[in-house]
Amino acid sequence: MLPLPRRVLLQLVVLSVFSSHPNSFPILAAAGGGKGSKRTGNEGRSGQRCTICQRVAAEAATVWSLAKTTKPGSPYFYIGKEAKGQAAEEQVVEVVSKKICNRNVLSALPNPKGYALHHPTLQWECEDLMEHTSEALVDALTLGENMASFCWEQDVCGSSDAEMFDFVPEDDDDEEEDALKNNKKSKKTNAKKSEL
Repeated sequence: MLPLPRRVLLQLVVLSVFSSHPNSFPILAAAGGGKGSKRTGNEGRSGQRCTICQRVAAEAATVWSLAKTTKPGSPYFYIGKEAKGQAAEEQVVEVVSKKICNRNVLSALPNPKGYALHHPTLQWECEDLMEHTSEALVDALTLGENMASFCWEQDVCGSSDAEMFDFVPEDDDDEEEDALKNNKKSKKTNAKKSEL
């Protein structure tokens, strides 16, 4: 057996060290996708998949909060009518698909990268997104996960994509609650003053 040339031995040593400690060579570690690398999302053919996903997640959170509090229908069967006992999970997927995956809503979505929009492609992209992520969407809703990060967890949005929608549910009676709290506080302070 012939002795290996010095250059080949050096390459073998470097490879063995690199394979056991990938962070020991910062240049090689950065090229391999270390902690500092940027994640790119799956923008799809339309380039709007991240925006569509965020809109779907925001709408799903709203629909879920309504669907889990409403009853599916009357417990009684009427003549000629079947029970409308659709589960909340099925309601979310159906309502969100109908509400978001239509051309009017999709054409009104923000377009942060300024892509030319082809409406049939947007609609196909939305339907495809619902088909592939609806199960994960329902799981996230039932587990009470933060919907703002859903699209990033599904690798639809990348690290350079920004949050386009407000995921905090609106509370219509905030002003009423604040007024009640202030009223209670003023009554307590007035009662303390009268005691003194």
